[in-house]
Amino acid sequence: MHELLEYSPLVRARIHRLGEQDEILNSTFRAQYEQFSRTLGFSSRIEDKQWLVMTYYLLIQNRITEAIDTFGLVDPAKINTRLQYDYLSAYLAMHEGNYDKAEQIAVQHAEDQIPRWRGRFSQLAAQLKQRKNLAQTEQLVAVDAGKGREPIPEGSGDLAVMDRELQQASASEQQPEVVVRVEGNTLRIDHRRSKEAVVNFYGVDLELLFSKAPFVRDDLQRMAMVEPMRSDSLKFESATGVGRMELDENQQRQTLLIEVVAGAARSTALYYGGDITTYVSEGFGQLQTTDSESHRPIPSAYVKVYGKYSNGQIKFFKDGYTDSRGRFDYASISAADAQGASRFAILVISDEKGATVHDVAAPNQ
Repeated sequence: MHELLEYSPLVRARIHRLGEQDEILNSTFRAQYEQFSRTLGFSSRIEDKQWLVMTYYLLIQNRITEAIDTFGLVDPAKINTRLQYDYLSAYLAMHEGNYDKAEQIAVQHAEDQIPRWRGRFSQLAAQLKQRKNLAQTEQLVAVDAGKGREPIPEGSGDLAVMDRELQQASASEQQPEVVVRVEGNTLRIDHRRSKEAVVNFYGVDLELLFSKAPFVRDDLQRMAMVEPMRSDSLKFESATGVGRMELDENQQRQTLLIEVVAGAARSTALYYGGDITTYVSEGFGQLQTTDSESHRPIPSAYVKVYGKYSNGQIKFFKDGYTDSRGRFDYASISAADAQGASRFAILVISDEKGATVHDVAAPNQ
């Protein structure tokens, strides 16, 4: 008799396989999976409920394509645990881009009598609603500052809405804030409580930048960038607002790491003609990607994260892809030996839209 254990949640650090074979690094789950595999090995036939369990175990390993194929072997008429079948069906429908099917299933179970499952289907429905709202709106709150437009209401799916209360309650509210984004050949600098900033330009080898020095500001000497190639002072018309700086023709021909400094606040961005905007919420440990022109979310952007630890060690933390809302949880992980990072270096890459790099503090525990 196989005892089925639920992992809520089991967050894997790596999205891709290392080496030629799949490896399960979580020892508890590995033992459970091996026991289940032995059970199947000694069975004369695999029952539908066992295919359902195998689908769940494959999903835990991020083996999505195999999970979809395995789920297709399940006859729902022979499954007693229809609630769990429907949840997996909705979850896999989202991976296949069939959002209407996922929404129909979520609505069916919105009033389920079991609180735990009612909550899960509610979360599923909320994420689908957020995706729909993001696809229909013309502006996100994260890119709407200073334009005089009406803010998007709560529940829209914009990470900045959720982040706003944390920002207002933060003790750092009295300190200068600055965020630099690349919009075509223009730098957009969102600033608060500062009327001036220094813009530093560093020439970089894009291929080596993140792999050799994830935390660029702390490790510039490792890339022979002790001093910036150029530094410009920028004056703002008001203490809070949006400033812009046009890159000259010479700068437009280079790959640049751009650093904006306002007091103790710093923000960096990569320039190489990309059209991606990434909003990072340090309070929630999540990020959200949007198209800089259309402001639509960018799904399936690759995210790679390195962690910096109190002993000075820097090592790989996790990677993965943004979901249908353009969001990615960069801070959650189940592996105990990877927890405890004090800062994160984050690389976000879209094959079509470009890339951004971020250096952020770990969320408060």
